[in-house]
This record gives sequence, C-alpha cells and structure tokens, in this order.
Amino acid sequence: MKINLFLFILFFPFLLVSQSLRDSKQKFITISKESIINNEANFFTFSLDFKHETPFHCASISWTENHEGEKPNSHFLFSFSKDSVKWTPYESLISDEHAIDIRDQFATNLLFFEKEYQFVKVQAVDGNGKVSQNVSEIKINFFSPGIEPAASSMQETISEKSSCACPQPKFKSRVDWRCPQGPTSPSITTVSHLVVHHSAGTNVSNDWGAIVLAIWNLHVYTNGWADVGYNWLISPDGTLFEGRGGGDNVLGAHFCGKNSGTMGVCLIGTYTNATPPDTMMAKLSEIFAWKACQRSIDPNIQTFHASTGFNLFGISGHRDGCATECPGQKVYDQITLIRKTSQNKVLACSATATKQWPDGLEWINIRPNPISDTESYLDVYLSKTGPFLFQIINMDGQILMEEKPLIQTGINSLSLKNMANLPKGNYAIKLQFGQKIVTKTVVVQ
Repeated sequence: MKINLFLFILFFPFLLVSQSLRDSKQKFITISKESIINNEANFFTFSLDFKHETPFHCASISWTENHEGEKPNSHFLFSFSKDSVKWTPYESLISDEHAIDIRDQFATNLLFFEKEYQFVKVQAVDGNGKVSQNVSEIKINFFSPGIEPAASSMQETISEKSSCACPQPKFKSRVDWRCPQGPTSPSITTVSHLVVHHSAGTNVSNDWGAIVLAIWNLHVYTNGWADVGYNWLISPDGTLFEGRGGGDNVLGAHFCGKNSGTMGVCLIGTYTNATPPDTMMAKLSEIFAWKACQRSIDPNIQTFHASTGFNLFGISGHRDGCATECPGQKVYDQITLIRKTSQNKVLACSATATKQWPDGLEWINIRPNPISDTESYLDVYLSKTGPFLFQIINMDGQILMEEKPLIQTGINSLSLKNMANLPKGNYAIKLQFGQKIVTKTVVVQ
C-alpha cells in the first residue's frame, strides 16, 4: 500500500547568518487523514538519512483526533534500527502536559534515540495498546542537532539595574547554544512569581547545549510557539542557559497558558523519581535569588497571581498553577528548601554588598503589603533632598499614578489609599531619585 506523505527537509526561516551554527538536520512529515484511513494498522516506517556528526537524534509528534476532549485517546510507539533489519523494542511517546496553546490539538515531548539509528517505525495506538481509531492527522518532527562548532564561554550580563546587590548569574547565551532564531519582538511582563519546571526528558548528555536546541526546536516546530517557552534552563551540571529571547522580563510560555507575571526556569531532565543534582539546585537558587532581589519578591509569602486567580508563593512549582506532575516529585519535595535557600542568598548578598541605592535614599517600606481595604503607606527615608518621582505601574506596564511629591530629609510617608480600589493583583512602585531608579512590588488583595 502506498502511503501518501508530505515530506520535506525543514530549514530555519529566521537564520542568523552572522553566527556559527550547528549542522542541524530536520525532517518534518505530515501524515494526512486519507493516508491514515488507507493504513489500517496505523503503522509507518521512515528512513531519516541524517548523515552528519551529531550527539543524538530526537522525535516529537503533534496530532489531531476525532473528538474534542482535553486529553487524547492515543499515544505512539517507536522502534529504531540501524539497518532496517534488526529493530529495538517499542518505546512509548505520550502527550506532553506542558503543551498548552499549541498549533495542533495534541503534542508529545521529545523522544531521544541514538545517532546510529537511521530507520524508524511509528504506530498510533489507544490506551489498550490496540490500533487507534481516533487519529485524524499526524505530524512527526525528526530533529538532529549536529555538533558544537566551537567552544563557547559563559557570559555575565546585568540586564536591569537594581537596588539589590545579588548579581545575575553567568549563563550560556542563545548565541552560545547556537539558537538559529534571529532577533525577536516578545511581550514584556512585570515578574511577580518565579516558577520551577522540569523538561521531563533525558537526564544524561555530553552536550547540554544540543539538548537546549532540541527543546527550542520542539517548542517552535512541534508546538508552534514563537520561541522556546522557558525563560531559563539549567542542566544537571549546573550550567545556566538563556531561554526565550528578548532580554529580561520576557513573557514566556510555560505556566498553564497563564504566563503573565512569571519567570519560568526549567531543570533539564526528569525528576519524578530521580533526585536533582546539588549543582543544579544551587544554580536554581542563584537565579531565583537574583530575580527575587531585583523584583522584591519574597519566596516564602503567597501573593495573588492575577492570570491564574490563585494565591501563589513567590517561588512555586508548575503544578501549583494547574494539574501537572511538573516539576517532578523529587524537585517539588524540595520546594520549601528552594524558597529558603533563595531567600538566604538574597539576605546574604544584601548584607555583604556595598550600598548601590541612590545616594541619599536610605530605605523604603510599604505598609501593609499586601494591601486590602486598610489605609496603606509608602515610607521613604532620605538623608538628603533631591528631585523625586513616584509612579504606580500595573502588570501591563501602564502608569496608573505619577506624582512628584515634596519630600524632606528623614521619614516621608506617602499615602497609597487609592491602591485599595485597584483590581486584585501585583503592581510595581517605581521611585526615581535623581537619575537612579528603585522598584518595589506591592500586592492588592
């Protein structure tokens, strides 16, 4: 029986020709409804013909079914061969619970397989292991990242000036992990909550940059997203990778389709039963401490997250926002420790650093915070006077109030009584003293 397949090699349409990229190969196959009907066993065999140096191959699938349920009735079985004669036992590839707001109805995560395998068998089956009668279209994405063209170095970048002394950790930039995507125009969000994930993929690799590239490819070409969903990714050896492009405070795609106000950090690997390495967890606390300090986020306090409608801790797991196993039980078992360690890092770097606040601004305090129906104040202690600008900004970046109050040396108490009338959520209070800016987060409940 002849199977009608739409088959092509996919090249990156937004290639950065100025940077040295990996010799990546990709084969994207669309199996139409007609081809599925004509193939009663839903059994398909492919030859990859990936003849290049690479650390691994991987596969992912997006598909539609003949029903409108939130969960699929089907999953996929894969078998691999080097010579199309001897085949490996079948491996299952199921739907990915991270795949929200995607191009097709359902999508899987990545299935990694050895670079020597050039032949692949794929079958769609139902929950009982029988041939699926529900699948109406299948799109299979085979990707091979290629080898690293040259050694890259860690970068140290301060993306936003902050009154806090905790530095942004060094990281591998998108150029370092050879992202082929050029400049982006992402949306910006005011970060109020930090979210930890796991990728639910492989825990072992000798090329973590290739794994990050594979995740980017999954999110862009299988899920149909504009970019990789996570803001940051951390490999088991503690290397921090820049995720979604556009700089700090970029709106990601990682938190149940309710991404506003969040920064998502993905621990690469599966941590349902495996314990995450100490090196990885140390880097997680470091990136969380930097952002918590920058945005005045208390990891241990629950505040209202407007997008989900939930009260969430400053540092939360993906499962706190929706029904998912992510970030893996072994990570979530440590969530209290993650909050404590991150907060301790904030306190430590604040205690040992030289003062970086504007000269003359000694301290600021919001009382009470969160704000409910009681009168609230912003206390500003100055050791000298100077030009002073005070703004209240919502999560969309809109300036709701702006004042240039007359202030004196000593404690100045500015009333925030109008904030109690604002919709519930997180807001930024921006203080400009001279040419320097300090921001604090305030919560309306």
